[in-house]
Amino acid sequence: PPPWVLFAEPPGKRPPPPVPEAGLGAMRLVAGLGLIVAAHAAPFTAVERVVQLLEKLQSEVEEDAKSEAAEYDKYACFCKKQADDKLYSTTKSKDKISTLNATINELQAETDELEEKKGDAETDLTAIDTEISEEQGKRDKTAAAYNTTLEDHEDGIKAITEAIEEIKKADEKNSGVTSDLLQVLKAAVQSVPAFALDQSEDKVVQILMQKPGQAHAYSSHTKELLEVLQKLRRELVDKKVEDDKAEATSLQEFERAQLKRKNLKKKLETTISRCSTRISEATEEKSNASTDKINEETKLAEDEEFLDDLTTQCENKATEWDQRSGKRTDELNAIAEALEVIKGDVTKNFGSTKKLTLAAVKDDGHRVKAESAMRAVVKRVSKLLRSLPAVSEHTHRKPISFVQLDSPTDKLMQLLTSRAKTLHSAELAALAMKVRDDPFAKVKGLIDDMITKLEEQGENDATAKENCETDLAAATGDRETLLVDIAKTEANIVQKNMEIKKLKVENKEMAAENAELQSQLQEATDLRDAESVHNAQTLEDAEEGKVAVGKAITALRRVYGEDLLQKEEPVEGTPTTSYSGDYEGKQDKGNKILGFLETIKSDFEATITAVETAETEAKTEYDTLKGNVETEVGSNDDTISDNEGSISTKETEVFDLEADLKDEKKDKDEKNAEIERIKPACVDLAINFDKRAAQRTEEIATLNEAKGLLDDVASSQGSAFLTVRK
Repeated sequence: PPPWVLFAEPPGKRPPPPVPEAGLGAMRLVAGLGLIVAAHAAPFTAVERVVQLLEKLQSEVEEDAKSEAAEYDKYACFCKKQADDKLYSTTKSKDKISTLNATINELQAETDELEEKKGDAETDLTAIDTEISEEQGKRDKTAAAYNTTLEDHEDGIKAITEAIEEIKKADEKNSGVTSDLLQVLKAAVQSVPAFALDQSEDKVVQILMQKPGQAHAYSSHTKELLEVLQKLRRELVDKKVEDDKAEATSLQEFERAQLKRKNLKKKLETTISRCSTRISEATEEKSNASTDKINEETKLAEDEEFLDDLTTQCENKATEWDQRSGKRTDELNAIAEALEVIKGDVTKNFGSTKKLTLAAVKDDGHRVKAESAMRAVVKRVSKLLRSLPAVSEHTHRKPISFVQLDSPTDKLMQLLTSRAKTLHSAELAALAMKVRDDPFAKVKGLIDDMITKLEEQGENDATAKENCETDLAAATGDRETLLVDIAKTEANIVQKNMEIKKLKVENKEMAAENAELQSQLQEATDLRDAESVHNAQTLEDAEEGKVAVGKAITALRRVYGEDLLQKEEPVEGTPTTSYSGDYEGKQDKGNKILGFLETIKSDFEATITAVETAETEAKTEYDTLKGNVETEVGSNDDTISDNEGSISTKETEVFDLEADLKDEKKDKDEKNAEIERIKPACVDLAINFDKRAAQRTEEIATLNEAKGLLDDVASSQGSAFLTVRK
């Protein structure tokens, strides 16, 4: 039978309630334990079976711990040796790479410096080559000029020397200056450069240059000519010696400078050659160092990768061992803790779940009642919130219809009365009264008199109107303007007062609505508070039953029911172990024990869940209601406040309008007094002339119609009818 039957009241008191969700866990537990007992036919309760399983599990875990400890010691020794070897190798590689980096940087700096030095030397070499070529060209031009001058000097000296010899021969022979000698002398003088001749010598030359037929004229001048020629020869020799010295000095200076330039060129070429050779050597050394560095970096990367893998796996194995040993310690502690709790509080309180199930049933019934009461209030408030103030409808009164009279006098009175009202005619109204009071025989005479009177009034009004229109036009226009202003002001005052009255009524309705909403909210609050207290007590009772079994489950849950970690590929040469990965405890056996404990715990949790859900739903519903009410009340308060501000503003406007109205009426009264002073007798006529004329026409037509009615009545009914009524 369901659990609630075991604890239900006698059948005569109340029908058994339906099984709540909180009792399903207990039902599953009873059914599960029943199956276990039936299958094994053992005299154990579920709790005793759990104790037996835990003790067996405890023994197995202790044996596994001893076996794994020996394997881990061997693995740790391998890790330490490999790590030390690789650390030494990587440190050595890093030092070598650092040295190679320094060498490469030094070679690069040296190469850059040599390239710069070589570039500067090549620039200087180009410049010195150009300078050597240019200076050699200048020197060649100077030497060519010197050689030309030298030939001139040598030719002149030779010619003059030959001439001197000829003159000396002529003196020895005493033959004088012959024509042959003269030709020799002329040739010698002509070979002397012009710069070597002075004025006197030019004169002698001119004598020598005379025609051959005058040869006897020179016979007395041989001595003078000899002296001149000797002087010219000395000058030419001196000039030649001077030019030779200058040429030798110039050549010596050129050769010295040129030698200096060539030495510099050779030095630059040597520098360039040496730089190129060293650059080539440094580049090769740098390339070799870079290759060594790459090889060493490759080796370092491989060693570091191996070390990283080794470190990762060894650390993982250490972590794994720490986890496994720690987990196993936790497992043993958890088993011991669970055994202590289960042998104590759980065994003692195992039967309390049925009582809690019954309590949940009773609590659920109480909650339903409280919930119904509160939801009734919620519905009332929600309905109130949805309702809006009804728009007042204007009622239209039907006009009261007049009773239709059938007597001739009544027909006549009805005619005169209705036309008097339509035309606003005092004369027709007065005639209607006379028709009611006077004998019917006098009525026709009265009508004739009135027609005559109306015609005379028409003539008088026309004359008076013509005289008054001009004088009263301006005054009447001013007064009409004032009347329009007064009408507008009065209409505004009425409109403002109606708006003020409407706002006050709206504020009164909103205040009443707020009071009703707050009253309903207070009722819902009281019910919610009582329900919350009751749910809290139910949860406290259920938690006490859950704590004991929860301790055991918590202790075992620390070591059972967890996922395994991802395994990694081992480093080559790593010792193998009989275990791998994190130790998760004896999961199968532990989870089986946890299944028993979870079943025991589920009944407590179902009760707690049901009550918490009910509490949450009730609180949410209440909070929503409260929020809606507070929002509506706040909105109403804001509207009331706005309306009060509008009322104050409109009252001020009414006060100002009333002051304006008072001034306008005062101005109107003054204008009326002015009109009365101008033409009192013409005011009515000027204002109502057209209307009175039309009215008189209607009145005369009405009187004629009345006469016709009297004539018809008199001819049809005789004179006896005239005495029927007064």
